[in-house]
Amino acid sequence: MRKRDTSGRRRVAASAAATAILGAALLGMAATPAQADVYNCSDWVEPRINVAVARCASGFGGFRVEARCNSAHWPYTRTIVGPWRSPGGADSAISGDSWGCQVVDSWLGVR
Repeated sequence: MRKRDTSGRRRVAASAAATAILGAALLGMAATPAQADVYNCSDWVEPRINVAVARCASGFGGFRVEARCNSAHWPYTRTIVGPWRSPGGADSAISGDSWGCQVVDSWLGVR
């Protein structure tokens, strides 16, 4: 009785399994979003000039100022956001005047 040669089938099965594992690993890496890592950050409101500002001195990624802005008409409260910036560069600032509202609070947004 002759033995059947199954080494080719085993190789195909092993190759398919390795491809599936590699594909799942690459998909997992691609689906993970990049995270900003910014340091020495501060944000503040300048009520006298109706502006919110954020500044980050170091790190990588992007940051921006986000602010709560109140107005006398609907919507009475809205969130306004400044431009994205890189740490160590220019500040991110937004004025409530262009939105017709008064900036009352601010926080840091990162990406």
